Amino acid sequence: MVTNERRTDGVSPPLADEEMSEIHVTTWNIAAVNNNPFEYWVYHHDPNYNKLMADVQAVMDSPGEHDLEVGSILTDAMFCELKADMLEA
Repeated sequence: MVTNERRTDGVSPPLADEEMSEIHVTTWNIAAVNNNPFEYWVYHHDPNYNKLMADVQAVMDSPGEHDLEVGSILTDAMFCELKADMLEA
């Protein structure tokens, strides 16, 4: 849903009618702390840790039977529910 409301911070004026069909997006990655241990990992003195991380990497490289389509996990009904919740927010 597109709205034409003025931001309370006074930075953005309301959109002109001809701009209402455009989407303007800004993103900024400030490298926040990441709680995903599988995104970055280093060698560790514990061989069990190193095996776990190497095994996870092996599945990422060749998922085999673990390779699932998103639609088999996130059903159309679940997506519609999520979309409705997001539109209400």
